[in-house]
Amino acid sequence: MLYLTLAFVALCVFLAVLLSREDSKNVKLVAENSKLKGRMEAMHDKEPDSPEAPLTLDGIADAVRHIGYVPELDEDMVIFMVAGERYYADASRLPTIFIVKEYGLDTKVYEIDLMKEAAHQMSDDLIMLKAFIIEDDGRTGLRFLIAALDANIASLRMNLPRYINIIEDGRRSLNEHYQELVKAKETVAKTINPFATATPAESKITS
Repeated sequence: MLYLTLAFVALCVFLAVLLSREDSKNVKLVAENSKLKGRMEAMHDKEPDSPEAPLTLDGIADAVRHIGYVPELDEDMVIFMVAGERYYADASRLPTIFIVKEYGLDTKVYEIDLMKEAAHQMSDDLIMLKAFIIEDDGRTGLRFLIAALDANIASLRMNLPRYINIIEDGRRSLNEHYQELVKAKETVAKTINPFATATPAESKITS
């Protein structure tokens, strides 16, 4: 009988300790959830023009203005000029922002198949930047695009100059790939026909 009593007491003590630990875990969990909720509410309560506020079309315009350019709003786009060249910040799919630069291509000057291959090679070289040929209403062009995931105005202010530099690096890289492809094609043509007419003088992508 004594053994049963002692065993019962030990079981009660064990259960009391176990319940105490579970209560402690629950209290910590509630506290952590409360902190997280407070942070989320604080984020949404930020003033629209606060550097920590989630990005909006006006916030993107603010970031463009902050780095020294003049923004122009057009529906879901923020348009701005850098060294005489037009850039677009497409906000139609927030929180993702697409930083876009387009160049026109004269099909009488450029070999579009080679340009497509050069764009593919450049896109493999620069992970953040993609390039592709656009053909619309009789117009042929080249579009560079960066999908940016900046969480707020402060982040975009810091990264936007970098995005612009990456696009310029991509343009130079694509030009190099294109010229290499043209020379390779000429070499093959001369092997087949030594009297083949040379390709027109080197052309570089311009706005």
